[in-house]
Amino acid sequence: MVDTRRKAVLKLVEDSSSGVHDMLFPACDAWRYNEAGAQGHDSCGGNLRRALAEYVAHASKEQPGTESMLELESSIRRWGWTPEPLNLFMNVPWSGREGELQVKRPECKEMDFVVLEALVECLVVMSACPNDLLDTNGGKPGTAMYEVLT
Repeated sequence: MVDTRRKAVLKLVEDSSSGVHDMLFPACDAWRYNEAGAQGHDSCGGNLRRALAEYVAHASKEQPGTESMLELESSIRRWGWTPEPLNLFMNVPWSGREGELQVKRPECKEMDFVVLEALVECLVVMSACPNDLLDTNGGKPGTAMYEVLT
């Protein structure tokens, strides 16, 4: 995985699932749920913004990269912007004929995992998708676990 300047940031080292993941669908957000009549519903976008705001609030001003984190957090607050997600285990096939993305039930099994290797110092923010309106989580949002290895 690369950043916007094509610098390698993360490498997929291991994947115990069927390998079905999504990189096209944006993070769910308050606007999507409002359109669906589910005002106030938790969202990945909201979870990611809260986690980033908490990180920035506790970051030391002397910590390298804090200035760019503050700029990122400012963009999120001002525009409601969220970095594009890597939707692990999300099954979102693209219909070439109709040109539509379809959210389908995940193909992964409980306890499937991926191992990502950080190739540079980076901040990874994670959200267990709370979407219970579509088949994103098979209709049953759950918890997600992560472990940081050094």
